[in-house]
Amino acid sequence: MWIAVIAGACIILIITLLFLLRATTNGTSLPLFRGLRMRRWVEPRDTVTCQRIVDDMRRVCVESVGSVPTHPMLHGDMEALGKRIVMIIYHHHKPVMFNAILKVDGIVGYEVPIFHVGLVMVVNQMKRKGLQKITILNVLLLFLNYRITTFDLTDAGRSASGLRLANDYLDNPYPNYRKPDLTPSSEQVLVAKHVILKHKPDLGVGPAISLNVKSFELENALTEEEGSAQSVYTIKDGRSKNDEINTFLMARVGDRQFVGLFCTGKAKLTSLILSVGARFIKRERI
Repeated sequence: MWIAVIAGACIILIITLLFLLRATTNGTSLPLFRGLRMRRWVEPRDTVTCQRIVDDMRRVCVESVGSVPTHPMLHGDMEALGKRIVMIIYHHHKPVMFNAILKVDGIVGYEVPIFHVGLVMVVNQMKRKGLQKITILNVLLLFLNYRITTFDLTDAGRSASGLRLANDYLDNPYPNYRKPDLTPSSEQVLVAKHVILKHKPDLGVGPAISLNVKSFELENALTEEEGSAQSVYTIKDGRSKNDEINTFLMARVGDRQFVGLFCTGKAKLTSLILSVGARFIKRERI
């Protein structure tokens, strides 16, 4: 009897995973909470589908920061969009938030996949309501979509959210606001240099950007003329409820308006699930 029960449970689990694998890659509308629904695409290629995705993302951008950032994927570059894992959140059929993770080109001789958190936009009327935490779901689903258990995750900008994501959910994060005197490993420097060198347009930064390999400060990154409108706004609206994070950011980048911060860490399936689960049980902010 127990064998039959276990076999049945395994079959249900397999069917569920297969459904999720398909539904989270082809834009199937899935319910979340509070009337929100999610649609998600992994490296979209179909022209019609891509245009609909871009239209919805551009709409969120305009309602969030008043303009569309310089990222090529938002301006008709289908090849750039084809490197993205896009998650759009809808409220009553209206797009209110999106996250477009970038699948970074591989490094010769480096076997670990690399993903960049990329743009996270929320319309003004939905800000301060916790929608950004759904980005964690987009990250978690990468394990399922790519059948991997470990990958490097990076982020670049000025907001506290990128620093917090790396420090609270990733292994060996850098910069580390809990250990301000920590220095980056040679592997982290390799990854940071590669992402910036290969994907400047995809990051929405100016061409004159440079990386401080010790502090991971990004000089000349956030310019209104050449960089992303989103990056500019994170300068003005990037504080955290965590004073420790704010203190670290002030010490690292200070009042230098166009300086950003590159963050990186190792995403491991087991530790990431445990981190999210622990925060959920303790009812802490995810």
